[in-house]
Amino acid sequence: MAVEFIENYDDFGSFWTARVHSPTSGGMVTITPFEPLNMVVSHQTKGKAHGFGVMFMSGKNRRTLQVGSLGETETFLREIKRKLGANWFWSQD
Repeated sequence: MAVEFIENYDDFGSFWTARVHSPTSGGMVTITPFEPLNMVVSHQTKGKAHGFGVMFMSGKNRRTLQVGSLGETETFLREIKRKLGANWFWSQD
């Protein structure tokens, strides 16, 4: 599962955050509904190996998750959009 939702509590009540997991590495990004979210696809190389990643930018926080091939990146982004759009007030322009 690429996206899971977690209910959080504070002095004002409860709110939901989304945790996005990388399909190929153990990395994850936590997204809160209080800051705008931007995603950028990047090509990554290390030695002879190459792949794609998705950089998440929310406020001052930046985190890149490794994804793999371009096709896997497209599938990953579609799954994120579908799950966030179905369960959260989120849209991608």
